[in-house]
Amino acid sequence: MITWELLFAIFSSLILFFYGIENFSREILAVARGTFATILGKLTQRPILGALLGAAITALIQSSAATTIITANLVNTGTLSFIQSLGIIIGSNVGRTVTAQLVAFKMTGFGQILIPAGF
Repeated sequence: MITWELLFAIFSSLILFFYGIENFSREILAVARGTFATILGKLTQRPILGALLGAAITALIQSSAATTIITANLVNTGTLSFIQSLGIIIGSNVGRTVTAQLVAFKMTGFGQILIPAGF
């Protein structure tokens, strides 16, 4: 049985997620003028480069939803075209599988390297 506390926790978590995405998107859009727009335009001219960019971003931030929302905001402001965004969105769906791959591989040997890198 679902309690009110659980419903409140789920609802407030979703609100915080969307609030964070909105603020992050706003900051990205503020930066998306000038040099950033030029670099992003060049990286997404070819769909394969856009897909690699989307996979890398999603693997880095561990959220394909965030990548898709940010990409949609960039299209909305005219920084990217719809065609350019398709490569990023497809790549974000591929990058989503990186989390599962990290869990599947035995990473204990890399702990001595990864722990200091986190600091």
